[in-house]
Amino acid sequence: MAAPCCDSPAAHFDLVSLETPRSLKEEFRARFYEYDLAERGKDPFVFARQVLQDLRKPILVMSDLRQLGDYEYLRRHFSDRLILIRLDAGEELRATRGYHFTPGVDDSPVECDLDDDQVEVPWTLRFENDGDDSIWPSRLARVVQKIKLHLR
Repeated sequence: MAAPCCDSPAAHFDLVSLETPRSLKEEFRARFYEYDLAERGKDPFVFARQVLQDLRKPILVMSDLRQLGDYEYLRRHFSDRLILIRLDAGEELRATRGYHFTPGVDDSPVECDLDDDQVEVPWTLRFENDGDDSIWPSRLARVVQKIKLHLR
């Protein structure tokens, strides 16, 4: 869902480098958030509508859903076929991946609108991303099973 938000302020950056952890994006993250919040202030569904405007596929996988407006848009327009999957990772594991909490950025609505202490989201599946790669095949099988049920 972040791609449309990145399109405008990131027009003069390499989009691939902006999508990698601890990249150029970190330097400009606060500006992205200001832009995101300003645009959503005008229309809370602006980016969700852009992503989904030409949807003609039976399956759409969207990653990194963080915004309440995006969730509300999906719930209103696709509730009959919506599968919500949440991946949680602890602070220690995230730190090993290069994450460092930045006050005013990592605690902004852009990052945490859908966190448990903000809103109750009926996640279809929820997984702890604890670094154990051996359990992901079984988790993926559960996701595929849910998708197959929705395609019937």
